[in-house]
Amino acid sequence: MFWFNDRSRVMEIPLTTGLLGTFRPIGSLLYPWLDTAQLKRMHLTGAFARARLLERIRLTPEGSSLAEAKRLSRVLFRDGRAARLHAVISQFVPRTGLHTVRANRGRS
Repeated sequence: MFWFNDRSRVMEIPLTTGLLGTFRPIGSLLYPWLDTAQLKRMHLTGAFARARLLERIRLTPEGSSLAEAKRLSRVLFRDGRAARLHAVISQFVPRTGLHTVRANRGRS
């Protein structure tokens, strides 16, 4: 972890992202092509992920399941790569950040 700049109160936390699936060996070439604006409209990244052909997973407590995190962690450790989990501290402190938003949802 490190501060974004000298005067900032924003801390940057490194994030680990990895590709899994049958096309993983060529994933770094294929995924940017799948992630273009034209192909995003066709939901090809989702179709490839559901078919386990090529899936990008981020190690984060929001947006990915425990099963996905385990799958990615196993591949990263097998390849000798370190994994970094991204978390925003306010996610774990009651009455701050996401907790406040979720608690106040529907109260108008």
